[in-house]
Amino acid sequence: MKYSIFINGGFVGIPQEYEGNMQLDADDKEELLRAIEKKVALSDELRDGFTYHIKLEDEAQEYKAIFDEKNLPEPVLKLIQKITDG
Repeated sequence: MKYSIFINGGFVGIPQEYEGNMQLDADDKEELLRAIEKKVALSDELRDGFTYHIKLEDEAQEYKAIFDEKNLPEPVLKLIQKITDG
């Protein structure tokens, strides 16, 4: 699965961008795609919070979503942590 993650905002406002490929087992993949497909509203309350722009490509299908710190789903957080720690 190909991924593209753009993180912006925060107190300093330095953007971060990550792109690459990764293998996920079937359960993790299904959980991640379900989280990406959920439509959530961004919070107006975050002043210096981060905004996460997520794009995943699986075979011919493309998934896009935007989250902030208040509504970032656990599967997406795990993906970002795996990418940034690895």
